[in-house]
Amino acid sequence: MTPGQPANDHPAGWSWSTEPLPTRHGIIVVLRLGGEIDMLNQPELQTALTDTLTGRPHHLVVDLAAVTFCWVQGLVLLADTAEIATGNGTGYALSGLPAPIRRHVTLLWGDAFPTTYRTTAIAVSTIRADHTR
Repeated sequence: MTPGQPANDHPAGWSWSTEPLPTRHGIIVVLRLGGEIDMLNQPELQTALTDTLTGRPHHLVVDLAAVTFCWVQGLVLLADTAEIATGNGTGYALSGLPAPIRRHVTLLWGDAFPTTYRTTAIAVSTIRADHTR
């Protein structure tokens, strides 16, 4: 795993790391986020997403299981990244959305939000299975 830079000045902490998973069709990159996503670290989230997409993975899975809070602009950024990924030919999905975040996503976007999976393991296995057909 490649660790991201934590926001040391953020009281609740924040972290990110990437895990590349090779497949026959290319790399699936899991971007694991942790802590609180708010206005203080949104630029770092933007950097993490941009840096990950720069590598042109076959698929990007953003794991939110360890996220304890995500302000609405962070969710907007995650949704906008789906469009950027798709435009670059990269598949995109979110996994492990905690219940409060999943509720906000459902209220704000309904079915228009990017693909979500209950866990990262389910996301990766589903993506791999889709590419073996």
